[in-house]
Amino acid sequence: MDTNFVEKREFYRIAYEKPVKFKEFVKARRGRPSVAVSRNVSQSGVLFISKTLPKISSVIWIKLPLAELSICKEIEDRAIAEKNGILGRVVRVEEDPDLKRYSVGVCFVKKGETL
Repeated sequence: MDTNFVEKREFYRIAYEKPVKFKEFVKARRGRPSVAVSRNVSQSGVLFISKTLPKISSVIWIKLPLAELSICKEIEDRAIAEKNGILGRVVRVEEDPDLKRYSVGVCFVKKGETL
């Protein structure tokens, strides 16, 4: 075990596998959302698996069923809520070519942050 490992994450991630809907925020008023499955969530963001590739740095609208999570209140206090969802910025995308899907890392857009 590497004893020199330093955790860079500010918030602890909780394993959380639930259906997620998302779409680019600029297109949020039209079109159907893409469907994905979350893998983990923290106060600052979410990781989900999707067959749809969102653009890096794009702002997306995410519908997450967070009501049963203990960190739900912290997320609501920090993030921008929009039409029963949360706004997030895509910060990481990793492709799994064998399964034709993407791991998408999203950081919730904080209140007061510029879109």
